Amino acid sequence: MTKDRFARLVKNFGDWHTKNVKAGTVNDNLTSVLWLNHKSAGYIGMVTQVDATVPDARKILDDYLGAITEGLDVANEPMSVPMGEVAAMPELAEPRRMPWLQATRYIGTTNPTLNDPTFRSDFKSAYYRRTMPTAHIDEFYKHLTRDDLVNPTAAVQVSSFGGQVNAVAPDATAAPHREAAYKAAWGLWWNDPAAEEISLRWIREFYHGVFAATGGVPVINDLTDGAYVNYADIDLSDPKYNTSGVPWHDLYYKSGYARLQKVKKAYDPRDFFRHSQSVKLPTT
Repeated sequence: MTKDRFARLVKNFGDWHTKNVKAGTVNDNLTSVLWLNHKSAGYIGMVTQVDATVPDARKILDDYLGAITEGLDVANEPMSVPMGEVAAMPELAEPRRMPWLQATRYIGTTNPTLNDPTFRSDFKSAYYRRTMPTAHIDEFYKHLTRDDLVNPTAAVQVSSFGGQVNAVAPDATAAPHREAAYKAAWGLWWNDPAAEEISLRWIREFYHGVFAATGGVPVINDLTDGAYVNYADIDLSDPKYNTSGVPWHDLYYKSGYARLQKVKKAYDPRDFFRHSQSVKLPTT
């Protein structure tokens, strides 16, 4: 996976999702996760699911796989090793139909890493509205090929967003990211205390290197659309790492934060339920 091949793969993924950012096409029935793993993992992996009940489901899948691999001369292989937070799935190298719950569990409860209580971990995130620019992709390649970290769980999980998700208005719920095409999630796990320093340094330098031009975070502009609240990232609250001037709650909630504060005041006026990035009580 040379730098040029890597860039082509990431651009192909971004181009397809940018093209299909709006709801209302057959591609609403497809979701895909691309694991851009650190080189110590040995592989880059992708898992894609399509609703098998829609007409021409296999064609939807094949067209998608063709678009993502266009221009690449790297052979596809069975996913025989774990990828980030998911188990190996060599039996799914050839597409197959399965019940919904079984398909869902492959990315959820069968996960050997998330269910291991001995691991420590750290996560960061960003929503992208369109294909990554070359400067971002260069940073991805730089940090995923670093030699000072050897950790096969270290990866950026790039997953489908958009489509039917974007059929909902940004102000209709507490989740305002309804204009993004895909989401990137940085993450890694470790259980040796001695590995903590390099693990945190790697993910911080990676993330802040990608977003160096916007104060170290994915500000809301024509390229990025903030961050995902369920990957709680205390660095977004720290002016040492977030020099953008955009507060953490705007990255998570955009303009909806004030409404959430009103809910907080109504249901938890004593701030009993709190943590370092919980919704704060309004000051007025």
